[in-house]
Amino acid sequence: MKFRFLTVILLPALSGAAVPSWFVSPPESAEKFYFLAAATSTDKSAARKASLRDTVVDSSSYLGEYFDRTLLELVKERYGKDIKSGVYTCYMLSSYPRSDTAEKELRAEWRRKEIKAIFVSAVKKSKKLAARDRVIEAIELLSAAKTNKLLPEVKKAELENMIREFVTRVKIRPLEYPHAGNTKAELRGELGVLVSVLGRVDKPVRGMNMTFGFTRNSGFIDPPFVTTDKKGLASVKVRRFNRAGEAVIFAKISNARVPEFSYIPPARFQIEVGGGRVAVMKGVMPVRRGRIKKQNIVLLEDNLPVGVLLLETDLRPDKMGISAKIVPTKDIAGFVVDKQAHVAGIKTSEISKNFSVSAAKIKEGDNFSIEVEPFEVIIIAQKLKRETIKIPLSGQKDTIRQMLLKYVLFYR
Repeated sequence: MKFRFLTVILLPALSGAAVPSWFVSPPESAEKFYFLAAATSTDKSAARKASLRDTVVDSSSYLGEYFDRTLLELVKERYGKDIKSGVYTCYMLSSYPRSDTAEKELRAEWRRKEIKAIFVSAVKKSKKLAARDRVIEAIELLSAAKTNKLLPEVKKAELENMIREFVTRVKIRPLEYPHAGNTKAELRGELGVLVSVLGRVDKPVRGMNMTFGFTRNSGFIDPPFVTTDKKGLASVKVRRFNRAGEAVIFAKISNARVPEFSYIPPARFQIEVGGGRVAVMKGVMPVRRGRIKKQNIVLLEDNLPVGVLLLETDLRPDKMGISAKIVPTKDIAGFVVDKQAHVAGIKTSEISKNFSVSAAKIKEGDNFSIEVEPFEVIIIAQKLKRETIKIPLSGQKDTIRQMLLKYVLFYR
């Protein structure tokens, strides 16, 4: 092993001050690096601080990335003073273990070799796979290599560029499908895709996990997740459209282990949906002033609870407050069940909305909307019974004594 020696001599204008012999002829050692520094000041402590700072700067500059401040040891320190000028000179001799640097160099060299092996191996193997039109395997290989913590960002970026190039050869093509549907019936036929790799001959991709979902409109796709067969095909049924108008459904590759598959453009299906809005359920709530009325609606899928919709009204002399809250749960033991609604293909998350309206402004037939994903609740005021009451310090007030609220639950 080769050893490096360093002698840094910074000689100020000493003006007759005695220079230590060890500063003029510093020691040499196969076990340690030695660093010299000298600084002057009319203040003794300032001279020491400057000399110490120079020692750290010089040693860290020389050792570079291997430098560890805690291993720098002050070996000798001496002061000289010029009688005429009153200037102090602080001389310092510091040491640093060569073994620490050598060990770090070996580790760094080993790391560089390991990084090169990981990178080169992934690149070579992926190119061979891609040459045989096994692009999916090539992408998976590069994606796995990219997650290696040893690889620096520059190498990960190179792998990322290769992945982006490979994914351009993977295509998701929509098969023929019905372009018209209706909210009152499921879509006739199926929505299907073909996943293939472009090569000398287009090669179907088997075993790819596909996700189908709505980018416009909403509804129930059965099943939302499907795997391509040996012919590269995957298909689903659309059991329900939630509202009329245009619907756009996508089909994309989903693989949490290889997120780069998301770069592949999804297939899209555009469908014109006719019909009217279909209600999930309907109900009524009698409301009296001064009382809070609650209704709990259990949401069922395949006759199993997936959540509870909580409706609450609070009628006061000056205003009416209404709130709606969805609680995702499979255990309804703690809820009093007032109604049940059969839903399918929904994802519930906890959400709540509320609003209030002046009692004086409510008229029979007025309707109000509360949106709690994935539902919308339409509330209609009916059978209002009004009266005039006296309020202390406020005089008479026209208000509502009681009424009936009709509500309709829709998918959004």
